[in-house]
Formats: sequence, structure tokens, C-alpha cells
Amino acid sequence: QARELKEKEREREAAEKKRQEREARELKEKEREREAAEKKRQEREAREVKERERQRLLEEQERRREERKQKLAKLRDVQKAVENYDEDARASEANKQKELEKQEAVARAAQSLAKDKLDKYINAIRAEVLEKWAWGEESGGLAVYYEIRLSDAGDVININISRPSGNPAYDESVRKAIQMASPLMRNDPPDATFFQRYFADGVNIEFKF
Repeated sequence: QARELKEKEREREAAEKKRQEREARELKEKEREREAAEKKRQEREAREVKERERQRLLEEQERRREERKQKLAKLRDVQKAVENYDEDARASEANKQKELEKQEAVARAAQSLAKDKLDKYINAIRAEVLEKWAWGEESGGLAVYYEIRLSDAGDVININISRPSGNPAYDESVRKAIQMASPLMRNDPPDATFFQRYFADGVNIEFKF
């Protein structure tokens, strides 16, 4: 009888051990499923954040494109006015002053157009870097400035941080994204003259994703 009791106790302990092991496995599986669901949620939120920023950049590019179109039309009007200016009227001092003012207006319009063109390429670079940027959370308005030097083909030659964001991890994630996005402006590269003037010696760009 003692052996039977001992055997029953052994069986009870074995059954209890199996029950505990089964519960432990179930708890572990539930935790794994919870972690997987949380990871998917974070990845989905990160994709949504990136998509919103991409749309914002596209809208900004479209707005600037429309502004450039209007300024170009204005520049053409000014140039046409200068070309059609009465030769006889230019003889007088007063009309010479008007001619000078018109030329200055053309120069200002050309300068504004060049700035808009530079902004277009800088926004294109930001969009290309954003495509490669992996952060996985809200950046909270962080902004880092990098000076980037490019080859004629748009390859990144050198990257120097000119103004940190205050968050080294964010700064490093942007730096890696810049490297991964190289070559830059590959879909719509600037002409050689414009590149030499604005990009050959490095361009300072704010990255605020």
C-alpha cells in the first residue's frame, strides 16, 4: 500500500510538472505573439510617419514648382519689356535710370529663380534621403544640418555635420540614410554650370523628418 501511495504521489507530481510546463509554454507563446503584434504596430506607425513626410515634401515641391513658373513668366515679361524699350527714350538721363531699374529687376528675378532651382534640388535630396531613412519612431521635430560634397555624378564624397540636432542617434540615422541614397539627384541632375556653382564645394542642408 505504501508503494501504491508513493507511485500515486509520483504520478501526481509528474502531472503537476507537465501542467506547469504547459502553462509556461502557453505564457511564452502569448508573450511572443504580443511582442510580434507590437513590432508590427510600430513598423506600421513608422511607415505612416514616413509616408506623411513624403507627401509633405511632394506638396512643397509642387508649390515651389508653381512659384518658379510664375516667377519665370514674370522674368520673361521683364526681359521682353527691356528688349522693347524705346531706344530714343534711353538717351535721356531719366530713362537711363529706368533702364537700370529694369535691369536690376531682371537680375533680382534671375537670382530668385536660381534660389528656387536650388531649393528644388535640395528638396529632391531630402526626399531621396527620406526614402532610405530608418528611425522607427516620431522624430519630435529634430533637425540636423549636414554639409554634403558631391561628385559630378551625384555620388556623396564627404559628409560633415554642421549643426547637430542634440540627438546623436537621430544624427547618425540621417548620415547613414545620406550614404545609402547616394548617388543623389540621379533622376533629375542639375546642369554642369549650376552644379559647379552650388554643389561642387559642398552644400549645407537641413534634415528635419
